[in-house]
Amino acid sequence: MNDQYDFSSLAIIEIPVVGPDGKRYMLREASGDAVAKFNNARARCIQFKDGAMASVTGQGDLEVLLVSYCLFHTDETGAAKLNTPVDIKLIRSWPNRVVKPLYDAAREISEIDAEDDLPTLKKRREELDRQIKQVEGTSAKNALSGTLDGSDYPES
Repeated sequence: MNDQYDFSSLAIIEIPVVGPDGKRYMLREASGDAVAKFNNARARCIQFKDGAMASVTGQGDLEVLLVSYCLFHTDETGAAKLNTPVDIKLIRSWPNRVVKPLYDAAREISEIDAEDDLPTLKKRREELDRQIKQVEGTSAKNALSGTLDGSDYPES
């Protein structure tokens, strides 16, 4: 365990962006608040019923939402104007081939855990379901073979 954490020299990661409108922007590493809001929005996408996932809604909003938290207008020197994030309506008007790479970059520089996104969770669930069926099949086969060889019957 660390005795001390020193983040005094930590530089916020920034990536200059020229938007499809020709304007200059700055994609910045997400703040703790932005990550919390993004994760809350992501969690709200999954609807449960009787303890099981029933539906997914609003997942399409997640990419533009994260980009809106991380993309800022710049001043004449190219520095991010932290009080002027790019409006989500503008980001929604951009083609997906612009939004998707910005989203991917924002997730990467912000170290937002990609392992917990919905497609990855579904893949993991499918793999677990396959493993469960395999174990259940093996257990059923073992139970059946024990019955057939008489090992489950008491000796007379």
